[in-house]
Amino acid sequence: MTRVFVFTNHKGGVGKSTSATNTALGIAGMLRRAGAPNSRVLLIDTDSQAHATLVTTGTKDYGVDNSLYTVLMADRQNAAQTLLNGPKNSGKSTVMRVLQPLAFNMITTSDPTGPSMFRLIHQTSCTVGIDEAERYHNPKDPGMQQIRQLLNSGYKQGMPAIRVTGDDLKPQAFDVYSPKILAAIMGLEDILASRCIAIPMRRTTRKMPSFPPDFDGAPLRHQLYILALTHFQAVYRNYFERPELHKLHNRSGELWSPLVALAALFEDQGGVVGLLDAISNAAEWDEQISEGKSLSEREEAVLQALELLTRSADEVVWVKGTDLREKIRSLLGQSTDEMGNAQWIGHILKRLQLIDQSRRKHHVGGKLYAIERHEVLDMMQRYDVPPIYESN
Repeated sequence: MTRVFVFTNHKGGVGKSTSATNTALGIAGMLRRAGAPNSRVLLIDTDSQAHATLVTTGTKDYGVDNSLYTVLMADRQNAAQTLLNGPKNSGKSTVMRVLQPLAFNMITTSDPTGPSMFRLIHQTSCTVGIDEAERYHNPKDPGMQQIRQLLNSGYKQGMPAIRVTGDDLKPQAFDVYSPKILAAIMGLEDILASRCIAIPMRRTTRKMPSFPPDFDGAPLRHQLYILALTHFQAVYRNYFERPELHKLHNRSGELWSPLVALAALFEDQGGVVGLLDAISNAAEWDEQISEGKSLSEREEAVLQALELLTRSADEVVWVKGTDLREKIRSLLGQSTDEMGNAQWIGHILKRLQLIDQSRRKHHVGGKLYAIERHEVLDMMQRYDVPPIYESN
């Protein structure tokens, strides 16, 4: 019969690592002296300081191939990429601060360079938090090209980034596979967004307490470690051996399957009724949007705004990007800060095939888009978007 001993305390310096190491050594020695056929003792070090690892192995230089994270992620083919998307003061940075002590070896930055990110993830397999990620919204920004490539390929195992290093320009494969959390006001460009689970953030109307400067996530982190270690087999079965849980395919299935597996665990063993349906419905809606089967709230508002702005026209209408943004803002009931600049409007118009390069031009106040009303009406009919009738 296997016995499990757990040494845990939220306070540091109380002897957890010392007690666990000496107990493991003592039991192993006792079993050997008793002539037991199996005298091995497994010592699991879940402390981020890795003192037990240092004592037993002489090193705590864990990384890509030899950490607890490696064990728990061994069968996972993709790592979560999460997008916190919302206006200013909606709590994105606060969520980052809460996740900092909870996520595995998390490092948060707001302006990383490509080379530093490649090396950081390759050496530590850390969770990367990127705050103020607005620059990734523009696919033509050359300064962000390397970061976008890293994010586009780093959500999936077996897709290293190849770079030349040293004076001899020797090619080297950098493993950029790790979880990533991005926070942005404007969202991301299409390809990168399709590799993320988006969480819309909204401002609250209530007075919220200030984030405690001495926030200690150790108790929650310990609970998460215990959850992972004690329910690993159940999550594994939900993830790999219960195909009826997983209704999505392709990239959406890769992104959402871990959450579906966890939701099934919490519902089956924790009694959280309705969680699995809620996660499954959110995943199906996300898949429909990413595959163009449904439109997002902003995309619907773009079509409704264009229908209003071209209602009295029969031919091509040159619509100002600023006027279109203001009409969309009015329909969505959002502030100017929440809308940001008008750059995302061009991405949506291209995605809906309402413009091409010849149907947009610059003017003093921004951009002009050549819109044909019949094309707008056709897209609204295809996606079942109702027109808006404004009262005078």
